[in-house]
Amino acid sequence: MSRMNHSGDAEVAKRHVRAAARARRRAIGVSASDAAAAGVAAELLRRVPPMARIASFVPMGDEIDISTANKHWLATDGLILPRVEGRNLVMVEVGPGTSFQRSGFGVLEPLGPSVDPDSIDVVVVPGLAFDLAGSRLGYGGGFYDRWLPTAMRACTIGVAFDDQLVHDLPIDPWDRPMDVVITERRTMCWSRGP
Repeated sequence: MSRMNHSGDAEVAKRHVRAAARARRRAIGVSASDAAAAGVAAELLRRVPPMARIASFVPMGDEIDISTANKHWLATDGLILPRVEGRNLVMVEVGPGTSFQRSGFGVLEPLGPSVDPDSIDVVVVPGLAFDLAGSRLGYGGGFYDRWLPTAMRACTIGVAFDDQLVHDLPIDPWDRPMDVVITERRTMCWSRGP
C-alpha cells in the first residue's frame, strides 16, 4: 500500500480528507448512528480486558457515541478522560465525585490532577478518518498527535463509523498508527491489540 509522505502537499490532502470525512459522518442518519454506536461499544467492552486502565473520550458533535462503554468502565474498572490545557491533552481519572467543566470545544472535561500516561493500558481514540493500515486523521489541532507519544505502552483503539474508513491517508512522521480500529462492521488489528 502506498503511503503519502509529509510535506505541504500532505497538509492540503489532509484538509480535503477532513472535509470529505465530515460530510460522510454528517450523512449518517440518527437510527443508523445509534445502531452503529451500540455495536462499537459492545465490541469495545468485549475486547478491552477487565481491570485495564482505560483512557477514553467524551464524544462531541456527530462522533460515534461510546457513552455506553464509558459508563460501564466508570462503574467497573475506572475511567480516564481527556482535558485540553493550552495546546496539550492531559488525562484525568474520573469517578462519581469528579467535577466537569465545558471546554472551548463544547465538550465536558474533568477537573483534577493528570494521570501518568505510562499507567494507561488502553487509549480509545476518536478521529475524522482512519485508513486500512491503522493511520488516523484527527481534526487538525494535533492534541492526540502530541499526547500519544507520551503513552507508548498503551494499546490504541480508534473508533469510528465504517463510512469514516478510507483506503489510504496522508501521513506525517509523527502520526502514530492505531493498534486496533473498530467500526460497526469490522474490527481491524495490526499489532498489540487487546
